[in-house]
Amino acid sequence: MVHPKDNVENEEKTELIYSVPCKNCSSSYIGETGRKFGLRINEHKKEVVTAGTQTRASRARESSVTHKSAITDHAVEENHVIDWESGTRQKWSTERHSDRSDGQ
Repeated sequence: MVHPKDNVENEEKTELIYSVPCKNCSSSYIGETGRKFGLRINEHKKEVVTAGTQTRASRARESSVTHKSAITDHAVEENHVIDWESGTRQKWSTERHSDRSDGQ
């Protein structure tokens, strides 16, 4: 008897390209991960929260700092809110891009 594969929850999917929109403007962060999507999104959330909970003085000192991802830079520099929920409902692509330039 054939057993179809169980559906995988979005947060458990790996090897994908994802998009997370901004609630305040038309910008979207496009990311790629080989790890579980839920884990990667939680890392983004943690960094945005950590970077966004600074005092005005520390934020001014850090204004020239580049964070781990563009999504954090956008949220902190523009004082915008990221739409995490919509990011979990994007179309998933299992086609990953290669950084190799040798045509393989």
